[in-house]
Amino acid sequence: VASNPNHERAQYNLGLVYQRQGRLPEAVKHYRLALSLKDDDPETRNNLAVALMALGDTDEAMRQYKRVIELEPDSWQAWHNLGKAHQQLGQLEAAQACYERVLTIDADHWPTHVQLGALHRARGQYDASLHHYRRSVTLAPRQPDPHVDLGVTLAILGRLDEAAVHFNNALALNPKAGHAWFNLGLIHEQRGH
Repeated sequence: VASNPNHERAQYNLGLVYQRQGRLPEAVKHYRLALSLKDDDPETRNNLAVALMALGDTDEAMRQYKRVIELEPDSWQAWHNLGKAHQQLGQLEAAQACYERVLTIDADHWPTHVQLGALHRARGQYDASLHHYRRSVTLAPRQPDPHVDLGVTLAILGRLDEAAVHFNNALALNPKAGHAWFNLGLIHEQRGH
């Protein structure tokens, strides 16, 4: 970058290094420099938006995600991340629309099923929540979080035996999964153990 500051890929790569190091303001600076050299790069713009979200600049991140979608209408990453931004702002209808768009692009994207499960659970739509959490467990059986999320929804419904199975599955995958231990403890407490 020092020898050629007008090299778009070098600016992008430096932004990526800073982002991985958690140095987000520096990452944003270099992503913006890269975009000043090549405005239509969806990858750079998406990474800029991710960094902006982490810095709490949700409005600007959303503008960047929308621009990525203009450049690449089938970018499941941009749709998923835009959905998360809407969800953070409490815009659940918009979030759901973004997540559903992801599933038209990649029906097996398990993180989107997790997000839809959370969204439906927050609305008290437990059947829909269970559907998406079960789908995420099927698609990513080695990931502990979908098991915990499914277990929480089952516990809310009073289906404690089924919930305990999923908390135990999560612990088998990651014995340090504190949220699984916590929820399993709540079940034992409810049962009077």
